[in-house]
Formats: sequence, C-alpha cells, structure tokens
Amino acid sequence: MFLLCLTAAVLFQSAQPVVGASFTRTANTSAGRTLYEVGDLTITPGSEAWAHTGRDVLPFNYEQGVSSTRSGQLVFNSRGQLYRTTLGCPSPDDDAVPCYDVLAENNTPISGSEGQAGFNHIGDTSIGRAGPAEGFLFTPLEKSPGNGIDKIFKVFDLTTLATAGTLEIKGPFSHHSWVMVDPTGNFMLNADATIRRLEVYRITRNPAPASDEERIILARAPELDIQLDDGIPEDVGPTGCSFRDDLAVYCVDWIKNELEHDIRTDVYTLRLAAPVGTMNNTGMASKAFSFTIAHKIPSITYGLEGEGITFYQRTPDGPLELHELVRGERLDSVNLLHFALASEVEATAGADPSNTGVVLAETR
Repeated sequence: MFLLCLTAAVLFQSAQPVVGASFTRTANTSAGRTLYEVGDLTITPGSEAWAHTGRDVLPFNYEQGVSSTRSGQLVFNSRGQLYRTTLGCPSPDDDAVPCYDVLAENNTPISGSEGQAGFNHIGDTSIGRAGPAEGFLFTPLEKSPGNGIDKIFKVFDLTTLATAGTLEIKGPFSHHSWVMVDPTGNFMLNADATIRRLEVYRITRNPAPASDEERIILARAPELDIQLDDGIPEDVGPTGCSFRDDLAVYCVDWIKNELEHDIRTDVYTLRLAAPVGTMNNTGMASKAFSFTIAHKIPSITYGLEGEGITFYQRTPDGPLELHELVRGERLDSVNLLHFALASEVEATAGADPSNTGVVLAETR
C-alpha cells in the first residue's frame, strides 16, 4: 500500500486566505498509479476559523466515500465495493503497525437486481455510533444519472459488511448522494439537491427478522423533517454531510469554473434549533470555510472533487477533526484531508507541543 502521511497545522491569523504546505509527487497504489504534483492548499475563512492539520494519500479504490466509528475504524467505499479498515497510519515506516489496512470487505454490496434497475454506485456513507444504529453502516445507492423515479437506502453490518436492511422509495426526488446518522442513532437523514429540507428516517431494530438482511428497519418520518434557511445557495448540491455534535452538521460541495473544472471546495455548517426528532425543527446554514488545492496534471491545473466527510479524533489527545475524502478530476489520486477548528488546534498544541505537526516519510 502506498501512503503519504503529512501533518502540518495551518492556523488562521486573519480573514485572509491561508496557504498551507505544498505536496509532492508520490506513487499511489501498488499498481503504480501516479499522484501528480499537487500545489498549495489554501483556506479562506468564512463564518468559522479552521486549520488544515494533515493529508493522507490513500489507495485509489477508496475513492467514493468515508465514514468512521469513535473506536478507531473507518469504512471507505469505491463505486461498487465496501472496505472496513484500520484508522490512519500512525507509524508508516513500521510494517507491523496497521496502515489503513483492510479488515473486511464486500465486493458486491449492490445486488444483481439492483444493478439491473440502474443502481451503479454507492454515495457517501454513515456509521451508527449509538442506539439502534450502532454497529451498522448506512448507505445511499445511486444511479448515473439519477432518474427521479426511485431511490434505495441500504444498511450493512459493520463487522461483516453483509446486508442488514434495505428501503426502496418511489420518487419523485432530486439527487441524493449521501446519508448521515444522527448522534443518538435513532435517525438517518438525507436531503434533496437544493438542501432546503433535511429528510428524516426512523431507525429501528427488527424484533423478528426473517433473515439477517432484515435486521434494520428504515421508515420515512416526514413529520420530523428539518426546514433549512437559505444560507446555502440553491445551486449547491453537497456531496457529503456529517454530524459534529447533536446540533451541528457540516456539508461539503465542490465548485466548478466556466470550463467545468473543479476549482474550490466549500464547507457549510448547519446549526439545528433542536436535536433530530423534534417536531417543527429548523436549521440555519452558513459557509464555514473554503479551500482550494491545485492538482497539477502536466501543464493543466485541475481541482480535487470532495466525495465524503466524517468526524473523528486521530489521536486520543488531539482535536476532533473534520476529514474530507477528495479525488482528482482525472481520477488519478485519492486523498483524505484533515481539518480542525483553529481554536482547538491551538489549545491542543499548547497542552502538548508534539501535536503541532510532524512530517512522516512516504511509505509503501
């Protein structure tokens, strides 16, 4: 496995864009796929001050989504596979220390009948961390392009990645490329492309499943939907959203230029008036920060597409970080970028100077 672990805390000094480390060429997979030179990562503050705290180069097949547990495991997905892995690469020069190693995989999460119906890839996923959702992975199945007629949500056992539940809904609907489970584990949320309403689904354990594929029940709960204000432009279609806590949701979206090249990633925060499950709930949205990272195919500059978002701590004493999975427009690189609130990075650095940043060498 080829991996580059880089940690470089970049703190906000003002409302001006902040330029972080330059990233260099490295191999990306055992097949020899090359990650071309990547230029400066630049953060522009919005309503919040965030720091860039690191970057990992991942195997190419981890390119579609990411979710995490608090206990130190991740699930990545390609368009048609699921991979449960170890968390991070704490000692990339030591072969004995796990480095995003695969613990379980499912090579056929989309069934033959689902494939025949046009579902051909998995969007950004979410792992339940409490309640009835604990120990299960929640996913949206997608079509390319979506037809607005039907959509499928599918649940998998976190240990085995075997199917544990399915909900098929007939349209109409607009693009749904992600799901997120609330911190209590009682609800799964999704939204339409205009991100004006968070749609809520109840999660329950089936008391008498006919098979292991029916252990989780998902049921639409429109009475609990969350109405959002217009803090996110209507033309924004987030590619991933995740809870940071009971009342704070973060969503990511990439922006294209007039040539249809990805040039910027915007990170929005949704502040809920009450926890999920409250009637007549609302949320206020604002742009937390933006970042750009120049992805340089020889003589042509491209961006990196954001494909997933999750929150976890890489170290027990470190800050709670936002982790975004990004891939190159030309499908030649996959990276996991790490960010944290600047105030929390400063507090952590003050408590332990060793946490302010260390560069780890490239490894296999």
